[in-house]
Order: sequence, then C-alpha cells, then structure tokens
Amino acid sequence: MRRFFIELSAILSILLIYAAGSLLDLSWLQFYYSNEYSPEDGRSIHVGGSILPIILGIVVYFIAAKMIPKKSNT
Repeated sequence: MRRFFIELSAILSILLIYAAGSLLDLSWLQFYYSNEYSPEDGRSIHVGGSILPIILGIVVYFIAAKMIPKKSNT
C-alpha cells in the first residue's frame, strides 16, 4: 500500500505540472499534440513536450519515499 501512494503522488505531480503548464501557457511545462491534414502530404501528426515535469515527478517520488514511513514488523 505504501508503494501505491508513493507512485500515485509521483504520477499526480507529473499530471498537475503538465496541467499548470497548459493553463499558464508555459512552453517549458507543456505537452502538445498536433494533428494536421493537407491534400498534398496527407496526414501529419506532431507530438512533443517538456521532460521537466517528468524529472520533477521522479524527484517527488524519492521525497515521498523518504517521508512515508515503512511499516514495522514489531
């Protein structure tokens, strides 16, 4: 159960940081998707985004792992 909460906190932090980047229009915190169609070239899909929220989510994972106490056997 402890591991579930740690992983959930990391995933939620990544999603919240991407959402904040989209709401505040910060390109260095955004994920973007573009689906374009032109008659000459056909369909074109562009996907990209910042890796910074993922790095921050990993940091949150390690901080949460230190803060949430382990269950003792005694």
